[in-house]
Amino acid sequence: MFFTSRRPRPFHHTFIYYDERRERLRQLEEHAREELAAEGQLPKEGRAAECSTDDDAEALRRFRPEVLRGTFLSADSRVRRRRPGLFSGHLLLIVLILLCVVLFVLML
Repeated sequence: MFFTSRRPRPFHHTFIYYDERRERLRQLEEHAREELAAEGQLPKEGRAAECSTDDDAEALRRFRPEVLRGTFLSADSRVRRRRPGLFSGHLLLIVLILLCVVLFVLML
């Protein structure tokens, strides 16, 4: 207790844009391709790779950034900007000035 040094907190990082399901599917596909290539039924970089590059090229041609704009920001709660409240900043100052003016007029 007196002569022991405290251990630092362990580092724990959670990814924001990480999809575990997609990663597991990709690993399963890769594992299945390796098994088929080992058995000799499918070449290492065969027809499936060509189809995927054609599909990727077609997807890039059809890509429209305005569809995705703002989707990542709305998905993450830490990135959202706070909306100003009703009585915050300038509006509060204006209300206080108007209140002072009304009180001044009533005092006369």
